[in-house]
Amino acid sequence: MLRKILIGLLGAVVGAGVMSVAYAAVGGKGNFNDGDAQSAQVAVSLSGLTAGAAYNVWLVTDDGSGKLPLGKVTACGDGTSGFAYMSADRQKLINSYATLTVTDSSGNAVASDTIPAGALAHIRHVVSSWAPSPGGTGLAEGARTQADVALVHARLAWSSADSGSLAGAKQHAEHIINIIEGSGGTNFGDLDGNGRTENPGDGFGVLPYASGAAKHAGFAMSATGADAEVLLHGKHVVDTSNNVVKWSEMARDKAMTVLAATSASAAKTALAEAVKYAKWASQGYDANGDGAVAPITGEGGANTAYVHGQLMAQLTLVATVK
Repeated sequence: MLRKILIGLLGAVVGAGVMSVAYAAVGGKGNFNDGDAQSAQVAVSLSGLTAGAAYNVWLVTDDGSGKLPLGKVTACGDGTSGFAYMSADRQKLINSYATLTVTDSSGNAVASDTIPAGALAHIRHVVSSWAPSPGGTGLAEGARTQADVALVHARLAWSSADSGSLAGAKQHAEHIINIIEGSGGTNFGDLDGNGRTENPGDGFGVLPYASGAAKHAGFAMSATGADAEVLLHGKHVVDTSNNVVKWSEMARDKAMTVLAATSASAAKTALAEAVKYAKWASQGYDANGDGAVAPITGEGGANTAYVHGQLMAQLTLVATVK
């Protein structure tokens, strides 16, 4: 990452021709997250500040022409401070800002970091903005929301079969398939033969979203200047998005068998499997039983991929020259 690693000189003591140099320790993190709306919040933690001193924190636009004041902070006795800023108009902050800067009471920058330019566009494609999708929804963002919808309808399909309604089970099986594949999918259509093509999803499809998220995370990782955050969390996005593709396809295939079922009981058996795979695609699967879903192959789902997409844009503050 083309980040400035510039160490500020705080002072020098000169004696007997020897200069002793003290280095600025201002640092911290900035993480985009959801808060009350998708990618509309940034959490900031600061360290190495002068106790009792006041600082201002800003987000800066890609070209440096615009600044969003996040607030004024006063360092605690241990030189730390932290807060979360939520966009008042619920805008996706990651779409507009690439730099986090801390200034002192005189307006001098004391720490800053910028998302690497080469990776930035692809990170946004993953997290918050992909023009071909409905409403420009980000790829991992869309995979998460649509995987959740697919899980809802897998459960509705199972409930219909459990209550003895084969027609209801087939109707929701159609929903599962259409949500997962999207309107461009091979199997998309009026699959239960009721004369209507029904799709409670947004039409783009879990599979295109998740495969696209993996692809663009890979592009970000390959970009010039990609740093440790991009490489680490990009790999997590790739692995977990590929999990989503695999498990969503398995849920779809189980739903396909329901369309040919001749009894509600037979449909129920297949739909129990569809629910399982749809849940894994949405929420992940604790494969090793350690009580946590890791961002790795075989565990993380769409929710995990989305969070690690945001972490690709993590800002690590370093001191700037005074």
